[in-house]
Amino acid sequence: MATGPCSFNSRERIRKSSEFAQVFKKGRRLKFAGFRVCAMKNNLDYSRIGLSAGKRLGGAVRRNRIKRRIRELFRQNKGKFSTGFDMVFMPDSKCASMDWEELRKGFEQLVRRLA
Repeated sequence: MATGPCSFNSRERIRKSSEFAQVFKKGRRLKFAGFRVCAMKNNLDYSRIGLSAGKRLGGAVRRNRIKRRIRELFRQNKGKFSTGFDMVFMPDSKCASMDWEELRKGFEQLVRRLA
């Protein structure tokens, strides 16, 4: 298993519904082109990501493609966060039609706002 700065392993995912609920309850809500984010600091030395993509985005193939793209953005940029954050991404319908560069710019705005 890769553990370098560009790897993405299971400890960096939010999976439990109680963890999602805590981020939704205590987190700061931010909106960017293509997605909304609920983020809060965690007491860990690394950031974690959760995804909430409802059926309103389309079929399973489309939803999974959106989630893969967001995970890849997180993987490429996770070293830029100054401290550990728990983030839940909620893509909207525009996210599916956005190209990679637009998504990347939105994610970089998120990094700047959280730093």
